[in-house]
Amino acid sequence: MLLGYKITLAFMRILSLLCVCFLSSFVSNVSAQVVEKVFDILGRDSLSVQRNITVSDSDSIRLVDIQAELAAAKLNEANLRMEVEQMKLAAFVADSLKLAKQKHRIDSLRMVTQGIPVVVDNDTLFYFYAKRGGHTPQQRAENVANDITELGKRFNLQPDSLYIESSDIVTDVMYDNKVIVSFTDLDGLWENCSRDQLAASKRLIIVEKLRLMKEEHGMLQLCKRIIYFVLVLIGQFLLFWGTNWLFRKLKVRIVRLRNTRLKP
Repeated sequence: MLLGYKITLAFMRILSLLCVCFLSSFVSNVSAQVVEKVFDILGRDSLSVQRNITVSDSDSIRLVDIQAELAAAKLNEANLRMEVEQMKLAAFVADSLKLAKQKHRIDSLRMVTQGIPVVVDNDTLFYFYAKRGGHTPQQRAENVANDITELGKRFNLQPDSLYIESSDIVTDVMYDNKVIVSFTDLDGLWENCSRDQLAASKRLIIVEKLRLMKEEHGMLQLCKRIIYFVLVLIGQFLLFWGTNWLFRKLKVRIVRLRNTRLKP
């Protein structure tokens, strides 16, 4: 019996050793896998950090390049602006010299040159001294006078609607998208002012003339003329009817006299 007890005790010890060995091997395998996973995660993080560092460096280089390109573009723009300003200054100087020569020539011709008047309804509005676009001062004056006369006969005329529109070479006095008169720099030189100032002053003259023409050719005047015309027609009808009536009366009287007093 003692021998059996010893055998059982020995068997239990061997079984315990086997279990311990199995557990230690399992734990070692698991710890090895855990360590590998940790190293793998750390390696991935280091790679991502390296990639982020590389991307950040490339972005920085790109940003520096863009800033350099912007600085170069700004420098080119500044150079172009400077060249444009220089060209404008040279053109201004050339125009100033040209205008000075023209003014001197005009001053010498002013005393001997007769201006061509713009006459509307026997009223002289202003004068033309220079030609424009192949049109002589006479032609310009006639065209402007005709346009003002035609405009003044409109029934719905609004003289204050006359406006000024300026471009690089001319300044126009317009009404309802129609050019009434145009003035150039040469016209301004003849009047010792700029073409815009000349157009503004002549606009006031034209507006005042159109107001007078509106009073003459307006709706009220038209109604008056229609009434006068109707009265003339009525007068002519009454005159014709009265003449016939008088003729009939005289005829009847003559017939009676012939039948009575002139009877043999």
